[in-house]
Amino acid sequence: MTASGGRLSVYGQVMLNLKLGGYEFEHAFLLADIENDCILGVDFLSKYGCDVLLSKQKMVVRGQSITCFSCIADGDMNSSCKVVIQDKCTIPPSSEVIVKGCLTGTIPIQAVGVIEPRENFISKYGLMVAKVLVDPFRGSVPVRIMNLSDKPCTLYSHTVVGNFDEVNDSILQESIRRLDVLSEQDTGDALPVYLEELFKRSCVNLDQAHTGALKGLLLKYRDIFSKSAGDLGLTHLTQHCIDTGDTKPIKQHPRRIPLARREAAENDVRAMLEHGVIEPSTSAWCSPVCIVEKKGGDGIRFCIDYRKLNSVTNKDSQPLPRIDDTLDALVGAAWLSTVDLKSGYWQVPMRAEDKAKTTFSMLGGGF
Repeated sequence: MTASGGRLSVYGQVMLNLKLGGYEFEHAFLLADIENDCILGVDFLSKYGCDVLLSKQKMVVRGQSITCFSCIADGDMNSSCKVVIQDKCTIPPSSEVIVKGCLTGTIPIQAVGVIEPRENFISKYGLMVAKVLVDPFRGSVPVRIMNLSDKPCTLYSHTVVGNFDEVNDSILQESIRRLDVLSEQDTGDALPVYLEELFKRSCVNLDQAHTGALKGLLLKYRDIFSKSAGDLGLTHLTQHCIDTGDTKPIKQHPRRIPLARREAAENDVRAMLEHGVIEPSTSAWCSPVCIVEKKGGDGIRFCIDYRKLNSVTNKDSQPLPRIDDTLDALVGAAWLSTVDLKSGYWQVPMRAEDKAKTTFSMLGGGF
């Protein structure tokens, strides 16, 4: 968890020797993708008796005074801050989008400033961030991002895209193009990016009047559509239950995954963790993972062998309607439409007391 409340990916932990003044300390450090080379936490300062004197810009380590240097110049404490992505977004190939960004620092209420792209952003993500003048609205700013590649690129919430630098009124003398912040209530008739392709495909055989009606319908129900690969949604109408009665937990050993498919399987687990559809588990139940290659060799299918769990589960009765009755109901219909869930398997929540029964083992742990 970052200081601003965002999620931070941690790659692991390592023991390192750190020199401060004339002392050397051995401490466990977490490896993460952060802008700073190293951050000393409260655990380190407390363990080794370090006192930080902000007013004197010094740190006292076991009686020895060490001078500290601020990374922010005097007088600029509130004039510059980081710009991060508010929500996860996907930028289509050869496209430019405007996404909502947030400022992580404290700025004056009437501040106007310039968004400067992060120095290594284009080399890391292959995306270009526009340098624009913005007027923050409740800590939010618009961020223009362009994807010049032939593949979509996903940015996750709280990804740092640049810096916001306050601009003095004296600098605003020449005429420049200004990009104002639009609140959610002022978006007008513009369709969200994630609905543009659907709208385009649906307007092929429609006249102008029906096209406008369709656009209004999509805008009215925009919240029921998935905005990205990780935006799944969750129903509140029911929960999935696994009734095993008094059966003792069944724990199976993990199966060996072929080396050629191991990396793809590990990536799937990380993606599921990122999307919040699985979580670490230490349950007494455990089922093995089975990796199946998709037809045509286009990736893998991540499967879990729940046959032993199913064998001790009391089955539900869910009769389907008769096919002939369904066909009779469609007689005379001129237009047929279907509604599909983004990923129905993940969109029905599991009953809390049954979650442990779905545990599987991967990456040396349970999920």
